[in-house]
Amino acid sequence: MSEPIAAPASRNDVCPCGSGKRYKHCHGAIAASTTPVIESVGDSALIAVMTAALEAQREERHETAKRLYDEALTIDPNQADALHMRGVVAFTLNQPEEAIDYIDRAIA
Repeated sequence: MSEPIAAPASRNDVCPCGSGKRYKHCHGAIAASTTPVIESVGDSALIAVMTAALEAQREERHETAKRLYDEALTIDPNQADALHMRGVVAFTLNQPEEAIDYIDRAIA
């Protein structure tokens, strides 16, 4: 399994998840919240799928990451991290409309 996303030297640096956002507006915002987003779900299956999806995404196995994020969304259709990262994968796969849809759902 891959390691959790580590904070960059500055909160203004690009987030290491690959979203293109500054860390403070991406995973830094999640880290600053009082309840971690995924752990609040309390579902170890979801955590395992999300970890595998992020690992696949980091290894540029985007189709595998897409499938795994979709699996995570089957477990919890409103899981914000899964929606956000699924949008990032869609953008990477040159599917901008789909990316916008997933990221808008994550924000909601």
